[in-house]
Amino acid sequence: MSERIKRLLFSKETRIFLLFLFFSALLWFTQALDRERVSTIDIPIRYIGLPENVRLTGNIPKKVEIKVQDKGSMLMNYAKNLSPLTFNLEKITTSEEGKIVISQQNLFNSVSKYVRPTTAVLGMTPDSILLEYNKLKIKRVPVLLDTNVSLASQHMYSRAIKIEPDTVKVYGAKTELASLKAIFTEKIKQKELKDTTQIRVKLINPNPKKIQYEQEEVDVNFFVEKFTERKVDLPITIINNHQKEKIKLFPSTLQVSYNIGLNHYKQVKESDLQIIFDVRKAKKTQSRFYTPKVIVNSPFISNVNISPARIEFLIIE
Repeated sequence: MSERIKRLLFSKETRIFLLFLFFSALLWFTQALDRERVSTIDIPIRYIGLPENVRLTGNIPKKVEIKVQDKGSMLMNYAKNLSPLTFNLEKITTSEEGKIVISQQNLFNSVSKYVRPTTAVLGMTPDSILLEYNKLKIKRVPVLLDTNVSLASQHMYSRAIKIEPDTVKVYGAKTELASLKAIFTEKIKQKELKDTTQIRVKLINPNPKKIQYEQEEVDVNFFVEKFTERKVDLPITIINNHQKEKIKLFPSTLQVSYNIGLNHYKQVKESDLQIIFDVRKAKKTQSRFYTPKVIVNSPFISNVNISPARIEFLIIE
């Protein structure tokens, strides 16, 4: 840039001219804001109070466009405040299916409350609202898990996995609900779980256009704790000996091993386990050997084994 141009751009006369231009533009802008202007405003619409088993169908207006007249300064304020027009449909849907009409007068009254007293409403599109609806059937359906979960070494489930809620209301046409027997979660993938964990998981909706869920997610609780192995010697209990026959068992006491969570170690007693020799079933085997059944009466016991697995018996008639 030449020295002559620099002197021209940064001269006192140039600065005065630019300052004059700025104030002229500001004055013009202020006068423009004070003049009456016509503009259009898009107001969003929100529908509330719709019962869970009611679905709006067809064309659902999401906004109303109004043509307004006011000073430019007032019209600029509307761009900063676009809170929606709200219509409560709670007490309107009565029959199985039908139509809801928000009349021109009702819509105009709602719009008039939205705008300032100085603003004139010249027109609106649409000038009324027609909503069509259907009432859906309701069915409560169980939630099933899809999991790929592994536990860390020496850890176990202290109780059954819990889904909250374990059933969900489903809304849809009768034909759609008839074939729906269960809802599956998205697959839960967890490795080496060591502690009790709660996971929120989404429910899979195979046909979201035709059926709706009461809720889209459930909580899944995995109750995990560290375990230890316990071994006890227990006598065998004889049942179904209706003829009071003399029974000889070899051996008459078995060693039982099982896993027990450390948090529940003191809650489990020997009486929570029972080894059963069923005389009636033993006779049907037509053998001298029988595999006793272990009855577990505690939810905290798992992976039960007996040694030896089979016993020899003799029935003396």
